Amino acid sequence: MQIGKDYIGVGCWALVTNDKNQILFIKKKNRDFWERPGGKVELGELLEDAMVRETKEETNLITKPTGLSWYDQIFYGKDKEHWIGFCYHLSHESGEIKNLEPDKIEAVKWFDFSDLPKVSEHTEKAIKKYKNSARL
Repeated sequence: MQIGKDYIGVGCWALVTNDKNQILFIKKKNRDFWERPGGKVELGELLEDAMVRETKEETNLITKPTGLSWYDQIFYGKDKEHWIGFCYHLSHESGEIKNLEPDKIEAVKWFDFSDLPKVSEHTEKAIKKYKNSARL
């Protein structure tokens, strides 16, 4: 059985901000856009714990959840994968960014909200919801 095809997958993504009012993005290899850190929720894992873990595994940052930003049902392309994705706002607590998954990720970088790169559709939705709630 395959996750996302034979049963619904559960994923989580982080909208990570720092004290300079910047947002963290990763750029995966073979993609022409930036996105939020994230991944699959493991069996028995709380959503918040999954998000903090995924962010640490990909970027080396210690973060703290400040709230659920939104969720969405996601259907991916021709393979018709079905995922439910949760987006958490995390605040940067400590650590310097590092690309801890260079086999999958091309770059990890902080961006000013006033100078955002090209991002995925789902990341764009998350940023809009964050801006509306944070009143940036």
